[in-house]
Formats: sequence, structure tokens, C-alpha cells
Amino acid sequence: MDSGLWRHRGLGILRAGRPVRLAGLFPLVVLLGCGDVGPTAESAYIGRAACAACHADVEQAWTGSHHDLAMDDAGESTVLGDFDDAVFVSASGDTTRFYRRDGGFYVRAVGADGRPGDFEVAYTFGADPLQQYLIEFPDGRVQSLDVAWDARPPDAGGQRWFHLYPEDPPSPGDALHWAGLDQTWNYQCAECHSTNLDRGYDAATDTYATTWSEIDVSCEACHGPGSEHAGWAQTASSDAPPLEIPGFAGLGAPGAWVFEPGAAIAARTTPLESRAQVETCARCHSRRGVIAADYTHGAPILDTHRVSLLNEGLYHADGQIEDEVYVYGSFLQSRMYRAGVTCTDCHDPHTGRPRAEGNVLCGQCHLPTTYDTPDHTLHVAGSDGSRCVDCHMPETTYMGVDPRRDHAFSAPRPDVSAAIGAPDACTRCHTDQSQDWAAGALADGIGPTTSGGRVGPTLHAARRGDPRVSADLGALVGDTAEAAIVRGTAATLLGRVPGPRADRALRAALTDPEPLVRLGALGALAGPGIQSHWRAAYHLLTDEVAAVRLEAALRLAFVPADAATPEENQVIDSAIDEYVSSQLVNAERPEAHLNIAAVRLARGNPGEARLALDKALALDPTFVAAYANLADLHRAVGNDAGAAAVLERGLQVAPDDPALLHSLGLSRVRSGEMTDALDLLRRAYEAEPENPRYGYVYAVALSSSDSTDAALQVLRDVLEVSPFNRDALLGLATIARDQGLRDEALLTARRLRELWPNDPAAAQLLAELDPSAR
Repeated sequence: MDSGLWRHRGLGILRAGRPVRLAGLFPLVVLLGCGDVGPTAESAYIGRAACAACHADVEQAWTGSHHDLAMDDAGESTVLGDFDDAVFVSASGDTTRFYRRDGGFYVRAVGADGRPGDFEVAYTFGADPLQQYLIEFPDGRVQSLDVAWDARPPDAGGQRWFHLYPEDPPSPGDALHWAGLDQTWNYQCAECHSTNLDRGYDAATDTYATTWSEIDVSCEACHGPGSEHAGWAQTASSDAPPLEIPGFAGLGAPGAWVFEPGAAIAARTTPLESRAQVETCARCHSRRGVIAADYTHGAPILDTHRVSLLNEGLYHADGQIEDEVYVYGSFLQSRMYRAGVTCTDCHDPHTGRPRAEGNVLCGQCHLPTTYDTPDHTLHVAGSDGSRCVDCHMPETTYMGVDPRRDHAFSAPRPDVSAAIGAPDACTRCHTDQSQDWAAGALADGIGPTTSGGRVGPTLHAARRGDPRVSADLGALVGDTAEAAIVRGTAATLLGRVPGPRADRALRAALTDPEPLVRLGALGALAGPGIQSHWRAAYHLLTDEVAAVRLEAALRLAFVPADAATPEENQVIDSAIDEYVSSQLVNAERPEAHLNIAAVRLARGNPGEARLALDKALALDPTFVAAYANLADLHRAVGNDAGAAAVLERGLQVAPDDPALLHSLGLSRVRSGEMTDALDLLRRAYEAEPENPRYGYVYAVALSSSDSTDAALQVLRDVLEVSPFNRDALLGLATIARDQGLRDEALLTARRLRELWPNDPAAAQLLAELDPSAR
């Protein structure tokens, strides 16, 4: 969930118009679309058995698939783990025992109260390569056990119990503990593991009455409720045109892939006009948050979900997967997506398996005589590294045992990876070699290349706040040849490198035809940026795409009421009401109430903001962000003592949290308690040295307490980690000047002026130190 502005946590090959069957390829498969004749609001779920009456072959293919095994009742035929009195001891020393009793499956584990208890397994969750187990509680919560069964065969290291957080198992009270908030299946998992799921959360009682029509991911999870289609099938003639079959969401991909004469890459015969299929898969195969209570099958994903951009911590700067992001964001980056490739071009939609094995799959659209050769792969045919996926879809392992392939289909650039600190496909296999070696091997084998060398360095520099990248970043935002998700990500970073060029790029991005670019541009409007750009973003309050409209409401909530006309304020307030409603879709989450508090306070309603923050803490007493922002609320109304009390309460549950330490340190500075303040500010900086704000403020406090040598060293250390931080550069130059360290002061001032040529403070300081620079 986006936490707002506040702090917290089957294809044939055709050539020259004629079908050509190549050895090893499979026959032409065309999935027929159904246009705009999907299920209506009156259509009802009828269950897989009704579908199987006409589609027995499809049901047979689906049976045993990952979708079929996504969830099930716990029983002899579904439980894979060893429950014969098996014992697992975590790194923290906690013991989990797995046993059977009275025909059921049980675990004895440390519960939310910190004491061992016996819990019956209600459901299995997944089957390959691991299986998790779900425990149901009287209030309707279903919790996912954090000790899982490795379902791989023994020779692959499987058939064992293992902890999902092996090095640092969460303790009771932690949101990530198996009985904690972040392991609640009803919110975290349920939407994507069952069909026609209704979370059934009751905010008044903080309980669930979750329901589904089928426990697993069945036919109607993707196609939508099928009663209208079944009704048509009972009366339709057998020769009805297939594209006029009603009752299904339009998931087809009409046409075929063709090799034009002389081409090495196939093209689609019929342009793909709808992204419904990919976006239907994206509902679950993406990193996203729910923004609408009701899902409409076949509707654009951004009307019901807010999809993450290539955010730091989720993706490396070059777009490679880092955290668990579930395919969609990667696929959007690819040239294949932009060419019209869909999920079912490579995957059978019912078995879920690839349509062919090895390089044969890629050979559907990439001519094998060009691409499946040692000259291209630089590996002997059949050897490790000769498979297309080894280089273009490298794996990252999540949940301990589950390798996932990157779906950006990018070309390896070990030289870029080395420059930005990202992994590369070559040295994932050649672990005894360096990235420089890999870059040289590619250059020798294939020749120099510039493909894929732009995005990573530009986003990496922008993430670090390097103002010199402003022009390149703006150019990337405006380049329609780049993927929309890349351009949108670049737009979010424009706020880190402010300047005239960035401003122009931002204004253009706010009117871009691509919703992900508009969404990203809004993300750059945090803080002071909203003051100068809000009128350029105002029209997005009524954008046709829900995710964009809601993001605009969040950002424009911070426009001062006296800066807008009464009519504009009315539109902003109406948009905020919609935003609040979208947050209440996730009313069981503290982040939702934090976001509501943010917009309520921004619009001058501190009482409503206080109620929302109190609700956030009631849901999760360990939610640090709520303490930090509740303290800010108290301070905003002049209650400094109340702010300090809130921060002290937060530190009781999170004694080492840097945000709380920093805020309380500033509170102590304001109250004149400098000894305590310095200790708190030091602890905050040491807890998160990569945050330059903490280091800068600590250094200023040291300097104010006549500890100038210590202050200078802290600022030097800050600039080692954050070399482009304006405040740290200005602080170092100023304190060095005042201490008579002219050479260091002058060198730092020149660096500051080089990076920020339009900064009047930088110009004044440099002119003072070097009059010739006037």
C-alpha cells in the first residue's frame, strides 16, 4: 500500500504469409477474444463444474496446476508436510512441532501472546516448490505460519521444514510474526488464491467473515462470473461466430506471429488493441495495492489497483527485479510487451506451464537460425548458459526456495550493472569472475553495444539526488520509445533533482497519454513541489483512471486552502472524499488510516486526523509511523509536551527506531535539553547512517554545542554516503570556514556550486571564500 506523504514504513510461425512448421515447434493456437461482451453486473458465479460440462479438456489441463493448488482444505490428500511429530527449531530458539490428532493436522508454536499454543491447520497454501499452512482464529482471521514445508525432492534440498525468515525470525508482537498483522491471509493473500473472494472485514468489530465461491483459482477467477455465458451456451447454435460469444471478459489475443521476409523477429498479424488479458493476470501477478471494493473482470488494472512503479527497494535502478514483485512490472518494461506479446503467447493459460521447453519456446518469435546459435549465446549448444532464459530472464530466489525469472527480457549489461551496483546475468553463473570480465567477454563475443545502457545510470543517479542528471532524467521521462513504467518511474524522481529542465519535464508528464507516467509525475509533487505545480496537476483530480485520480487527490490535499478558489477547493475536497473511500477498502490496515489522517490534517481537520491516527495505533500498536505523525500533529497545534509524550510512547515499542529518535531529539532541542538531544540525534543517525537528514541535523546540533570537530567528521561521513546532499555540503563548507579550514571550505563550496549553480547560498559562500568567483 502506498503510504502517502507521511513517514513510515500457442503460436504458429508464419513466413511470407504462409504457415511454416519448424522442427520442434508446436501448432498454431489462437485464443479467441470476446470483445466487449463480458459478464454484466447481473451475471452470477456458477462454479467450475458448470464450466466443465462443456470444457472438460480445459478442466483436465487445469487440474493439478498451481492455480488448482493455490489453496485447499487441509487433509490427507492435500497436506504435503511431515506432521509425524516433526520438530523445527528456529534461529531464535523457538520450537515448532507438527503433529496429528483426531484426524487433523496441528502445530504447537509460539503464538501472538509469546506463549506456546496448539493450533489446528485449516488450509494448505500452495504446493510447489513450498507449501504453507493456514491457521484460523475465532475472529475470522486466518494466519499464515512462517515455518513452511520445502516440497522439492530430497536431491534438490527439499522435504524439510524451513523458516521463511531464517536469519532473523520475527518475535511475537512484530507485524511479520506468523500471528501478526502482516501475515493475515484475509488481507495479504486471499484475493489471489481463491475465486470470488469477499474479505468480509467488519471495521466496527475488527473481525472477518471471509467467503469465496471456490477455494482455489478456478475458471471464474479470470473469466468472471459465468451464468450469462452458460445461459447463452444452452440456446446458441453451434455455428455462432466465436467472437460474439457473450459472458466472458475479453481475454483473447487474436492473430498470429509472423516472420516477414528477411526478418529475424516475428510480428503480430493483427495489432493487439486490448491489454485485458495481461491486466487480468496482473491483478495477482504484480506488486500492487487494492483501491476499489469491487473488481470488474476485463477492466483496466489501474481502476481497481495501484500498481507499483520501479521503486527503490523493489527494483534495481536498471529495472531488474530485487524484491518480490510478481512479473507484471518487469514485463511492462520489455520490448515484447510493447510489440503485443501476451501472457498466453508463452504460457498455457490453464496448466500455467510454458508452451514449449527450452529455446523452442523463444524460437516461436526469435528465428532460431539467428538467435539459437553459439555465435549469439556465446555458449556451446545444450550447455549451461546456452538457454535464452539464462541471459535474458535471470532468476532471483524468494521465500528461501522459490526461484522467479525476471520478465523484462533485457540484454545483459555487466558494465552498467557494475556502475550502479546491480547484479548481472553473466556473473550469476560465472561466480568466480568479475563484472568487468563479463563486460569484456560480451564485447569480444558480440561487439560493443549501447542497448540498455541508459535507464540504469540515469535512475541510479537520480535516486542518489545527483542534480547533474536533471536533463537526462527529463529526456527519459519524455521519450515515448521507452516503456511507460520506466518513464513514470523517472517522473517520480524529478522532485529529487529540481531545476528548470526538471520542471518542464514534470509539467509535460502531468499531461502524458500514459497513465503510469501521469501517476509517476504526481509522485514527484511531494513537499514543496506541490506549491509551484499544483495547477498543472489540478485536471488530474478528474482523470479517467482511478489510480491517477486518487493520487492527484492525495497530492493536492496539501495545497493551502487560501491558494485555491472556492470552486477549486470544492473539487479538491470531493476528490479527497473519493480518496478516503478508497483507503477504507483496506480499513483493517493501519497505513490506510495514516493516509486518511494525512489528508484530513492537510485540509485543516486535526480532530479527524487524530481519530484516524488513533485507529491506526489500535490496529497495530507497533506502527511507528503513526507515533511519528501523531507527534507532528500535536506539535502543529502547539502542544510540544504532548508530541514528546507520544514519541516516548512509540520508543517503548520500538526503542531503536531512527524516525522516533530523531523526532524526539528535535523536541529536546526545542526544549533546551541539549545533552539528551545530542544522544537521541546520535542514536538516530547511527541507526540509519544512509539517511543524510539525520546526519546533517546531528552535526548542526554538535556544532551548536561547540563540538565542531565532531560535527565536521559527521558531515564528512554523510557525504561519503550521500555525496550530492546540498545541506551537508553547505554545512560542511560553512563550519569549515568558521573553523579556519579554508582549503576544505573552498573545495566544498566549489563542489556545491558545481552541483547547484543556481543556488544563491552556494554562490554567496563561494564568493566569500574566493572573490574571483563572483
